[in-house]
Amino acid sequence: MYVSVTPNMMVKDMNQTLDFYTSILGFEFVTGVIENSQDTVSMREENQLLQWAMVTAGNVTLMFQTEKSLTGEIAQFEGTSIGSSSTLFIKVEDVTALYEELKDKVAIVKDLEPTFYGTQEFYFSDCNGYILGIAGSI
Repeated sequence: MYVSVTPNMMVKDMNQTLDFYTSILGFEFVTGVIENSQDTVSMREENQLLQWAMVTAGNVTLMFQTEKSLTGEIAQFEGTSIGSSSTLFIKVEDVTALYEELKDKVAIVKDLEPTFYGTQEFYFSDCNGYILGIAGSI
């Protein structure tokens, strides 16, 4: 019955968010919706204001929507803090290499360490306060 799940994360600054995910984390921009319209774009232009965007890296897809746009669609989000009480848990092929690449570029909230269930993991905060957990085999 279920096919996939893709988080749609509320953000304050779409350009800052897309820069973080593409420049620092290596995601690719897939598509976006121009602010205050229903026009879509498949390439990101400098200083273009988007209200929604999708990025991908391997089998990981994330969506972002501006606070103004998302609260306009779903009134229950009005006054909600950006960030969440959950983590995005992402499996990677070489967790140690990615940790070494990112540790000086992101806000690490839990250093790389082995788990009792046979993985190595680290956690960091993105530019919106969302916590991403990165895991790989030991």
